[in-house]
Amino acid sequence: EEGLVLHMEEEAFVTVEGDQSEAMRYRYTFENPQEYATISGTVTTNAPGFIVQLLDLDYQVLDEIRNEHHYQFREVLPGSYNLRLLILPNEEGEWSFGNIHEQREPDPVLVYPEEVGVIANWEITEIDFFAF
Repeated sequence: EEGLVLHMEEEAFVTVEGDQSEAMRYRYTFENPQEYATISGTVTTNAPGFIVQLLDLDYQVLDEIRNEHHYQFREVLPGSYNLRLLILPNEEGEWSFGNIHEQREPDPVLVYPEEVGVIANWEITEIDFFAF
């Protein structure tokens, strides 16, 4: 396993008040790019803002990309995923659930119609969204 070890002795750092650091040892490993995949596509929309979300199969957000018409999720572990597009009312806005009491509908959501299967060292492309 390749990596880097950072080791600091006790008292390696001393503050102006005389406080001293404890001994520390950290191991940092280098990621092996062959163990991961990428998922990419395009978003075609006239909406002022949007978020592309990478979701697990329980629809928990794992990663998201904001306002990039040509998006790419890097270092995706092998497995199955869902993708979702949230349409925003403006470029820096937040997605709204709406409000039933104010009769305000939620902002639009598009879910990619198929699960995306990811295999190590693959590039999954053309996962495209069209929202007008």
